[in-house]
Amino acid sequence: MERVLILDTEVDRLTPKQAAVRLSVFLDDPRPHLAVTANPEILLRAHRDSAYRKLIGSADLVLADGFGLIIASWLTGHPLPGRTAGADIIHQLLEIAEKKSLEVYFAVNSGGLVRFKEVSQATRRHHLKLIVRGRDLWAGEEASDQTAVIIVANFGAPDQERWLRRNQSSFPKARLLIGVGGALDYLAGRVPRAPLPLRRLGLEWLWRLVLQPWRLPRILRATIIFPIVFLTHRPHGN
Repeated sequence: MERVLILDTEVDRLTPKQAAVRLSVFLDDPRPHLAVTANPEILLRAHRDSAYRKLIGSADLVLADGFGLIIASWLTGHPLPGRTAGADIIHQLLEIAEKKSLEVYFAVNSGGLVRFKEVSQATRRHHLKLIVRGRDLWAGEEASDQTAVIIVANFGAPDQERWLRRNQSSFPKARLLIGVGGALDYLAGRVPRAPLPLRRLGLEWLWRLVLQPWRLPRILRATIIFPIVFLTHRPHGN
């Protein structure tokens, strides 16, 4: 599987359809697999935090969830085929889980916008046969489930990836562990997604800024700081 190196982190060169196929393959394998939905903020954090960079480097799948990564890949001469948004991948993942009769566990950030009850209700509206469990918790808490195959966390980076690795052994049937950040806000209907034209232009961040002005520091990191660091950094070892 080909990858592109961006700020010392390798990102998989997959289209959204190829990413869905890869996730489906993981779910047919009894071993646990970690998937990361990487955006500019995540790569910035990994660039500055060697332990987090190693964690992402150990992941089985690193998806490009951010238009900034697409632009950066063009500049490396190894362009990514497109963005795989966490908000899209979660819907595809739930469809696959329902078809394969696999159970899903949601570890929902108790300090975030959405609650497990909302996520569960929204999931069941669209996937009637899907078995969903989970709870609201904070990133320092532990959780376990003996039958869930897909484990989804939304603590945001780096907490969600660290939480998944730390609690991996507490989910003995897990085949896929994935952090999806704000994707559950979309899934539960708490935040409307940007119109498709804005998404295609890479301007979803502007839509989020209008709806949630408090996200300005995060958006600045993704749209201003990330390009500067990418253009000026010097590669270093992991």
